Amino acid sequence: MSLERQRVTETVSRFYRELPFNYEHTVEQAAQTIREQNQIASAYPPLDEALKQAKAEAILDVGSGAGWFINTAAYYYGVTATGVDVCEPALTRASAVAEQLGLALRTQFVCEDLFALGQRSGIRPGAFALVNSLGVLHHTHHCRQALEHIAPFVAPGGFLHLGLYHAYGRRPFLELFEEDVRAWRATDDGVRRQVIEERAFQRYRILQASITDEVLLRSWFRDQVLHPQESQHTFHEVYGWLTALGLTCRATSLNRFQAVSDWSSLFEEEKRWYAVSYQRNVRERTYFPGFFVVLAQRPLR
Repeated sequence: MSLERQRVTETVSRFYRELPFNYEHTVEQAAQTIREQNQIASAYPPLDEALKQAKAEAILDVGSGAGWFINTAAYYYGVTATGVDVCEPALTRASAVAEQLGLALRTQFVCEDLFALGQRSGIRPGAFALVNSLGVLHHTHHCRQALEHIAPFVAPGGFLHLGLYHAYGRRPFLELFEEDVRAWRATDDGVRRQVIEERAFQRYRILQASITDEVLLRSWFRDQVLHPQESQHTFHEVYGWLTALGLTCRATSLNRFQAVSDWSSLFEEEKRWYAVSYQRNVRERTYFPGFFVVLAQRPLR
């Protein structure tokens, strides 16, 4: 393990141990959220179709956190689902939610570094009809290398679903908190840090007015505003990575998952996402994280 990879992995793991991302106040509330709505179907229509095709097959979630994706997929699609993460408290919560939903026999949660995926757990390359990783690889020391480590686990004909921060769409959100984050990181004074964090949190609360669970809201705030490691990327960049790995792009949220005859047309169009994000975050004061997803497929051999 390189020193930089080790440093980042330990820093990120320590950050999430304090308060895992997307972490609701109780196990029962987390389970009820899943029962009430299939968030995969509402947020990611092409992924919904891919999971319907994968019914009863194995899927893998890399960076599964508190388990919303694994438990939602197992609950609504009947798949066998494995979640991998480096944060033990998040995995403990994910497992407890699975128990609450009656999914213990179809889910498993593994504490393992994605860069060493399978070395301890026995997870095999080419074994999964779907590999999902939402909002994870941009928190590693090297996003492209992380993608290169997880892509081989997609089976022939299977899908890779990837979510990353967008290089243009993310900037207006970060700029809203830039001054506070710089001051927060520059001081070792615990009281001063708390004051700065609370000021930024109240600004974030306005953007996320629909979240009433205080623990959940705080977990989103910390992940979005105070994260110690983050990179941003363009679709153009990621399209090239996927192509080099032998994967074919099928859909992206950047054009609302519409059919595409010329992918290169999106490379110019995506630059407008700075203006879209600025309008939402700065003018309308409505949460817009600057996040995009891509669904890609490995050809059948």
